[in-house]
Amino acid sequence: MKRIIPILLLTLALPFCVFAQNTYNISGKVVSKSDNSTLPGANVILEGTTYGNATNVNGEFTVSDVPAGKYKLKISYVGYTSKVISINLDHNINVGTVALSNYEFSKEVIVSAKRAEFRKTPVAFASIDKQQIQEVAAASGEDVSMATADIPNVYATGGSGGIGDSRLTIRGFNDNYVGLLINGVPVNDMENGHVYWSDFSGLAQVANNIQVTMGMGDNPLSTEAVGGTVNLTTSSLKAKKGGNITYRTGDWNMQQVGVQYSTGLMDAKNGGKYGVTALINRHTQKSDFKSSKFQGFTFFLTFGYTKGNNTLNFTAFGSPQKHGQRTSAQTVSTWDTYGMNYNPNLGYLGSGNSEQYINSRVNYYFKPVFSLDDTYKISDKSMVTATLY
Repeated sequence: MKRIIPILLLTLALPFCVFAQNTYNISGKVVSKSDNSTLPGANVILEGTTYGNATNVNGEFTVSDVPAGKYKLKISYVGYTSKVISINLDHNINVGTVALSNYEFSKEVIVSAKRAEFRKTPVAFASIDKQQIQEVAAASGEDVSMATADIPNVYATGGSGGIGDSRLTIRGFNDNYVGLLINGVPVNDMENGHVYWSDFSGLAQVANNIQVTMGMGDNPLSTEAVGGTVNLTTSSLKAKKGGNITYRTGDWNMQQVGVQYSTGLMDAKNGGKYGVTALINRHTQKSDFKSSKFQGFTFFLTFGYTKGNNTLNFTAFGSPQKHGQRTSAQTVSTWDTYGMNYNPNLGYLGSGNSEQYINSRVNYYFKPVFSLDDTYKISDKSMVTATLY
């Protein structure tokens, strides 16, 4: 019996030992080819798997505990051309320093806006990529401000008003003192500086990147953004022809249907290249109180043209919407009496079988954004941009 127990323990432990011996690590460093500066936050993934990581502040990365086998390591960063490296993983591998090149104008027409740069701009900022935006905001039906909730010094809450009535605070300043820029265009209310996130309910569907700057930043425009700036860029013109149809469903009967199509870059008669990318999206949802239904429609269109060092880009975006609100502040005793889904703005119309709920606070709004950007590339490190909006 004494001999059997050690043999059994050895037999049970053997598979785990073999498994541990057959996993390896992949490491390396990602830099910019133009100036050899490190690229923190670059995405590093093994295509077709769930293994991946992001580079740290020094541009270094490690993908740990990967089973032996043949893989394709994809390294990508916003504004740079992705690179794919084939790997035969049978030992720990260091791929060395990987240099990514800036996008060439001939490959893709990029929507540009003035943004802070790591180790170059003396301000505190954080960036959120497209994947994070989709996971946090687009997939849940919440507005795009909720994607910033995990950033230090940023407080984002859905509030109690309804879908799209969220509030954003940066370093204690409410959004009257937070600038919202879409492709470099300020969209705060002209009278009080407030940001009405419901006006841009479909922004999460078309956002490519969000950069949040804390405090007085490097915004060249005259805004009251003493708390900070939310600088959002929309999707660029796709270089390849194609499209997709998406459908999402979630809590509170959230339903989203969207269609996106891109012509890809096509040759113009004068030797340049041009293309169009378009998206439409329909969004319906209820909040956690009565008569709070949200109905929204989003359209997005970008037209790009490039020839030589000159690039022209036209972008149109809008989200007409209608949603019920709950604006009256209540006491704790009211919530205890009527429940958390109580709506003090709710009333009744008609009587008997024709009686129906009526919300006295329903928000209707449509604030489209149109911009025309003309960019001339002087050199690899400088360019001139003019924007009409």
